[in-house]
Amino acid sequence: MGLFSKSHKWLTDKGTDNKISCPALRENNFIKAGKLIVRGSNNEVNIGVPNNLEGGSITIIGNNNKVTLGKDCYCWFDLQLVGNNCEVLIGEHNGFKDCAIRLNEDNTKIIIGDDGMFAQGSRITCTDFHAILDYDTKKPINPGKEIIIGNHVWVTVDVKVMKNTHIADDVIIGAGSIVTKDLAESHAIYAGSPAKLIKKGITWTQDSYNAAMQKYLSSIKE
Repeated sequence: MGLFSKSHKWLTDKGTDNKISCPALRENNFIKAGKLIVRGSNNEVNIGVPNNLEGGSITIIGNNNKVTLGKDCYCWFDLQLVGNNCEVLIGEHNGFKDCAIRLNEDNTKIIIGDDGMFAQGSRITCTDFHAILDYDTKKPINPGKEIIIGNHVWVTVDVKVMKNTHIADDVIIGAGSIVTKDLAESHAIYAGSPAKLIKKGITWTQDSYNAAMQKYLSSIKE
């Protein structure tokens, strides 16, 4: 159990031998507004500090899973992991605005790099939730495996990132897009359903347009 008893208000631990690392520090906003539920055994959860998480939840149902959240993440997300031997690794300084993250199959993983933004209504789903079967043999043919998202990726409003996809560093994914295959080129904008490359040679910043323009104008005067 690490630092906390099972009766702590933000933590529900219904298993055995779970390792929870979530330091009780002023800079840890997750323990003020978030919720962690673990139902299973031999799971490991690491919450990075400092963070500015304004709420959200992490739910783990299963055994031998690992969830790691890097420091300096902010806003909130809803992570649900139902399975065994799964991993979620979220890097540092990622912002989530009501983003849903889902794993519902054994031996699956989601890896997110550093310095990303995930807008309202975005959904990262490493499963189809239900099996598709070969008609003759009835063998399931739609396994989930992984989603890997690079550094400095901006997932805009209502984007869906589907199972078994990889997204390169420094990418923007346009509003309402559905990612069904790898987005392999960096410094690019992708959009559509399915998402396709629409512009190369870009990058992005969290500054507003006006603030970015002022920086640009100042730089060309020097």
